[in-house]
Amino acid sequence: MPRLVAASSDMPVNAARAQRAIAATTRIEVLHYLLNHPGSTVNEIVVGSELAKETVRAALEELEETYVSGTVERGKRRGRHVTFSVDRSTLAQDLGSLSAYLLG
Repeated sequence: MPRLVAASSDMPVNAARAQRAIAATTRIEVLHYLLNHPGSTVNEIVVGSELAKETVRAALEELEETYVSGTVERGKRRGRHVTFSVDRSTLAQDLGSLSAYLLG
């Protein structure tokens, strides 16, 4: 069975952050959805991505450490809800660093 191996010690921190974010298909799908639908709720991501609610929650929890931010808002009829968006600039920089690391 394959083992999970930590990123190389010479990999830049931001490249390692990008690698971790795209290491799972579910995180890629959540990032993709949020990049195209900023300000989405968990339920909107679930419907739009066709992923299970717990899968989306787990992906968001990991992505909130790096690229995704949640904002609590008060809706008129829905009470409080959290919307999520991606920090495009940081994601793009980190993906560029990962690309540069891979391509040498």
